[in-house]
Amino acid sequence: MKNVSKPLLYSCLLSSASLALAQGTNELKLPPAATIAWADNPLYLADEAIRSRDFLGSIRYIPLSGDARDYLSIGGEIRYQYQDYQHALLGVGGRSNPNSMLQQRLRLSADLNLSNGLRVFTELGDNREFFSERVSRFNRDKTDIQQMFVEYTAGDDAYGIASLRGGRFVMPMGSVRLAGLREGANVRYTYDGIKLSWLTPAKTRWELFSVSPTQIDPLKFDDQRDKAQDFSGIYGTGVWHPLDSNVDVFAYTYGRDNAVYTSVSGNERRNSYGVRLYRQSSPWDYDIEAVAQGGTSGGQSIRAWGLMTQGGYTFNDVALTPRLGFRANAFSGDDDPNDNTLGDFVAPALASGLVYTDANWFTATNMINIAPVASIKFSQDLKLEMNVDYLMRQSTDDGIYYLPTSAPYAANQGNARHVATNTNIMLDWRINRFTTVHAMYTHVQAGEALEDIGGKDSDYFGVYTQFVF
Repeated sequence: MKNVSKPLLYSCLLSSASLALAQGTNELKLPPAATIAWADNPLYLADEAIRSRDFLGSIRYIPLSGDARDYLSIGGEIRYQYQDYQHALLGVGGRSNPNSMLQQRLRLSADLNLSNGLRVFTELGDNREFFSERVSRFNRDKTDIQQMFVEYTAGDDAYGIASLRGGRFVMPMGSVRLAGLREGANVRYTYDGIKLSWLTPAKTRWELFSVSPTQIDPLKFDDQRDKAQDFSGIYGTGVWHPLDSNVDVFAYTYGRDNAVYTSVSGNERRNSYGVRLYRQSSPWDYDIEAVAQGGTSGGQSIRAWGLMTQGGYTFNDVALTPRLGFRANAFSGDDDPNDNTLGDFVAPALASGLVYTDANWFTATNMINIAPVASIKFSQDLKLEMNVDYLMRQSTDDGIYYLPTSAPYAANQGNARHVATNTNIMLDWRINRFTTVHAMYTHVQAGEALEDIGGKDSDYFGVYTQFVF
């Protein structure tokens, strides 16, 4: 394959932005900065007239030659997040565990792109947490390398475009419900390893990867690969397009030392095979994902499954553009601790975004939840959402599992099924291209299964302001 001469996406960005200026647009509408630094594409700033009208254009795009694809981009992030837990562990074990904290996330990145297909990306980060009564290692990591990778891209329209990336990077996959970012914490979920991506001529994207999670040392400049875990697989995006929808397929394998469940503990090798059907255009939208899991854990065979569904209807012609929808998920638990088969579903690499609330009280393992969802938009940049989430155990012979370890709250759980009913209110506000505010309130009404292990009603409130460039 030959080097990419001028990707279609780049030329479209340049031409559309230039057209806006040529037509004498009073307010140049530029895209928001991406929250993942390496996902940002500042090539539209190659036009000097556009760059001069961008608040941070002179550092977000620094030309290195007469070829627009030779440039250096300087980016960064400043985020402050306040969180308050009435009971950090929901009162389990008879402890009240109040916890409140202020978290600080700082990032500075440099992204070097060359027209020969070479790219070098580096991101330094500093993560602090103040006033917390209960410390989490995912919120504290003094100045360290958050991401650093080298990437080479080549290809053409006839064979597609391939990219090989090696180093440390975040790696959201698909819907990010199973392999996400851990955005609620100060330190995102990053991996050390390699990833090969191929965008076919038919616009199907295949991603093949072999990585390990990054192990965080909060006190030293030495974060490194976690040798106790590994994560490999393949993900295909837009493989088929039935009924004006998209179909993704994937296969993952994940290994870790000393996995802990109510019925077994020990080394684990877990394989996941899944398919996703989704449609994201309005007025109807839906997203359905099914996963089957096999492998071994502590000498037992794994037979687990997960089903994730959400959908809704948006009233585009009604004031405030209301959307009514639902979310329903089911994940298997272990229904017989003595049959030498483990039925617990676990998200690959423990990177699940399925935590039901920003408070991160529950994992997907052995959980069923059903939630009606309603949202309104006060403007294109201000959205309010509310849902009532009913959570219950899939198997009453298994426990309730919590983040970040995915271990059970208690070994002996009782026979009740209802875990909790969460009332969630969430507000998202994009102030401008670079600044967003996110706030969430959750009230947990403890169910009988949670009360059996000492759990109680609790409240959570969190808010963060994020500035990215």
